[in-house]
Amino acid sequence: MRRLLSLTAVLAVLAGLALLPFLPTVAAQPAVATGSIKGQVTFDGTAPERPKLDVNKNQAECLAKGPILGEEWVVNPKTKGVKWAVVWLAADNNLKAPAKKMPVNPALAKPKSATVEMDQPCCAYEPHVLAMREDQTLIFKNSSGIAHNTNFNGCGVSGNPILNPGAEQKVTDTKYTWTAMSVGCNIHGWMKAYVRVYDHPYFAVTDENGNFEISGVPPGEYYLITWQEKVGIKDAKMMLENGVKVTRAGTKIKIEAGKATDAGGITLTDENK
Repeated sequence: MRRLLSLTAVLAVLAGLALLPFLPTVAAQPAVATGSIKGQVTFDGTAPERPKLDVNKNQAECLAKGPILGEEWVVNPKTKGVKWAVVWLAADNNLKAPAKKMPVNPALAKPKSATVEMDQPCCAYEPHVLAMREDQTLIFKNSSGIAHNTNFNGCGVSGNPILNPGAEQKVTDTKYTWTAMSVGCNIHGWMKAYVRVYDHPYFAVTDENGNFEISGVPPGEYYLITWQEKVGIKDAKMMLENGVKVTRAGTKIKIEAGKATDAGGITLTDENK
């Protein structure tokens, strides 16, 4: 009986192997050809000095690491690079009501991380400017030793929770809007930050030298748009089109497959200086 069962099993395996050439195969999906864009946001003129902020509460905690400096303009005096500017691509330069959405490379259909975080470890928000996608959860954290409130408003959400030391607040259902979400603390009035939300992955926050790079972009013609908290959206213009007020901005650029487009320098001016 055992020999019979063993023979049957061997025959079944051989029959399966014989059928392998006739089984349907799944074709490998070709890689999507994409391009990228990089550039630098710079300041026009002498780099402004960052002022010391008036820290008039909880000084032992807030000033434990030294003075807190303003972040309206963070400019590298050597490179003139502007930190905390946000640069993004748009298929339509109508800021308030774009008729077209950015095509998204399938490899970037979902964000790499489900969450993004903004902390306040020493009476200042880190990062000062954050950019995220609609399908990510925003987490406000308080890793300091004192309580803060986080007053946020914009991008389809608002709230003002008290965050005790070690607490956090999750925020979902953010939406793309052409304006930024403002973040502040009413307990410590000098604390300010901003969040921008997008319905695609093609955005970047500039580094300490004002540099940025956006990759994985499907080939095509788009608009490159820049925002900075003191300037707002660079070169935004309101106009009448068919009797409707439309606000447009951005520089038209072309992304080619397999190539890195150099946007060059994007210059910002402090009109209030």
